[in-house]
Amino acid sequence: MTTLPVFNGSEIELIPLPPEITALAQDLPEDAPAYFVTAEGQTELPVDQLVLSHLRPEGVANAVRYMAAARNGRQAPRAPIDVQSMSDGRWLVIDGNSTAAIARAAGWSIIPAMIVATDSDG
Repeated sequence: MTTLPVFNGSEIELIPLPPEITALAQDLPEDAPAYFVTAEGQTELPVDQLVLSHLRPEGVANAVRYMAAARNGRQAPRAPIDVQSMSDGRWLVIDGNSTAAIARAAGWSIIPAMIVATDSDG
């Protein structure tokens, strides 16, 4: 079973992803250009260092279909996910939580991301 770290506002909880969604995600091989447009300033981050800001299983299921369509050329690729740095060195996903969940469930090692400023960055 795939468990995903999700920040609930005060702590990080491990939330299980339904097995049927994990099974669908595993059909998506790690191939960033098939799913993402290249954006100026993007970086690649290790998937195991991502913490989700929320998790909606129905959103993840929809994102699996969207990403499969992008890989097959039936849908435009998406922008990289947006993240903010966390005090423990991990990255909080601000936009692209479902995509990040899929990457983790599929066993990807890296994902394209844009680092956005936190409130404390000015």
